[in-house]
Amino acid sequence: MRWEQLFADLEAQARASEEAQWRGDVADRTRSERASIAWGERLLASVGRAVTVTCTDGERVSGTVIEAGSLWCLLEDGAGRSVVIPAPAVVAISGLAPSAAQARVVDSRLTFATLVRGISRDRSRVALALGSGDVQGVIAVVGADYCDVRTDVGETLTIPLARIVRCTAV
Repeated sequence: MRWEQLFADLEAQARASEEAQWRGDVADRTRSERASIAWGERLLASVGRAVTVTCTDGERVSGTVIEAGSLWCLLEDGAGRSVVIPAPAVVAISGLAPSAAQARVVDSRLTFATLVRGISRDRSRVALALGSGDVQGVIAVVGADYCDVRTDVGETLTIPLARIVRCTAV
């Protein structure tokens, strides 16, 4: 009888040790997998979700993620306006999906400059939020790292793309 209890106790200890080892392995693998997920992949998985983006100018933009790339996101805000936010202008996002989506080849090639070129082609009127204020007008020309905006007052401004915090359709 004593031997049976001893063997039962040893078996229970072995099972507990195996289970603890398994849990540790799962936790290590989970941490390792999460470490390989990029911000843009979580953003891509959030298409269709409501999020709130805090930008470098302190403004918070709430809306639904319509499209995303690794370097930008396109939201539709509560007023139905499209808002493009480049990744460097993002301080924080709440509401992102906990999972990740693999970037398609097209997503990885669409840069913020590519999107601004598309807006320029459409001759859409926009409001550009810059760190120092807003500029409204039509994007006339898009270079490698700048855009020319014909403002509502008839002035043409050359703006470095890196200074744009948000581009909102108006």
